[in-house]
Amino acid sequence: QTVLYYTLEIGADRMLCRLYARTAQLSTKELSKNIPRIRSALKRFRLTTNGTVWVKFFPARTITVETIKTHLAMAAGLDVKPQLVIVDYADLIKPVGGRRNGNRAEELREIYEDLRTLADEFSVHVITASQSTRHTLYAHKIDLDDISESWGKAQTADSVVCVCQTEEEQKAGVGRLYVAKARNETKGSIIHVKTKFSVLTVSEIDRKSYVHSI
Repeated sequence: QTVLYYTLEIGADRMLCRLYARTAQLSTKELSKNIPRIRSALKRFRLTTNGTVWVKFFPARTITVETIKTHLAMAAGLDVKPQLVIVDYADLIKPVGGRRNGNRAEELREIYEDLRTLADEFSVHVITASQSTRHTLYAHKIDLDDISESWGKAQTADSVVCVCQTEEEQKAGVGRLYVAKARNETKGSIIHVKTKFSVLTVSEIDRKSYVHSI
């Protein structure tokens, strides 16, 4: 599977370092001292997944969804045809046609609708992230009405998965993924996970392991 990762928050080199850290299960500070381990991990990744990740950086609020479409078309001309597009993250995209008289909620709704159109046009899955409101820090449950700035994000997305982690869970290195929306599926399911953010890892565990960790 080919993945095209658009980062609007940090540079491509730093993002690649994060991906290397995840693949080799190292912290970013350890990368320079573990080159052989990284090469081995990347080789194993290619052999087991047959996958490729391309990373492209654009400065925040300098591009529109049309810019991403143009880049995808150019990539296709070079025979790079991703099945998955990751946008990190959509709130940093500039709306087509400029600002909507200061109506940020409307701007965000249009950006998310444009990304959905992009997914249809290029037959790709699109994943992005968004922040929740401030009061949800360490909340037990984050839901659709906790998404910051625009309800239009939740209305447009086919699926919304919220990362929930209380202070107790954070200390234990676990958390929960709450499926707040799943078009054509059943919403409300909970996936228990083990978290290791130092190496950018979130992995599913069974409920028994989750309870034992707490």
